[in-house]
Amino acid sequence: MTTFVDTSALLAFVDANDERHRDTVSAWEEALDERLVTHTYVIVELLALIHRRRYQDWSLPKGKLKNGESWQQAALREVLEETGCEALLGEFAGQIDYDVRGTPKRVMFWHMQAVDECQFYPNEEVDAIEWLPPDRALKRLNYAGERALLARWLTDSEKS
Repeated sequence: MTTFVDTSALLAFVDANDERHRDTVSAWEEALDERLVTHTYVIVELLALIHRRRYQDWSLPKGKLKNGESWQQAALREVLEETGCEALLGEFAGQIDYDVRGTPKRVMFWHMQAVDECQFYPNEEVDAIEWLPPDRALKRLNYAGERALLARWLTDSEKS
């Protein structure tokens, strides 16, 4: 049986003053010039949810692997295409497996941080984007698998 694979991301900004995010901030300082790092610090944890015109749903950014592309490359590309955000790849966030009309699907998720202001423009696939705090994003997502993944992340975040 063939499994079709999608890739996706939990795209979040982080607060540089929050000790939980010191490792992320340190990585930014190595990867980015100071102007971008300073600019990125302004926004605190918000998740990008996309509204797909075709399905009339709210979901996390996701899409199909292109030939020869790694899961991580596809995740970064899809986030850029669907949100207008260039991002830094973080830790693996988990996966969701489900069937669509008898065809198994797998979606892989990574934590990401946007490195600059996002330049979103509505298009045929994604007509709107919303940046929401995790608790509000949890209520907005249409799919149980994405809600479960986000709920696990929220529970794990509260423990640390």
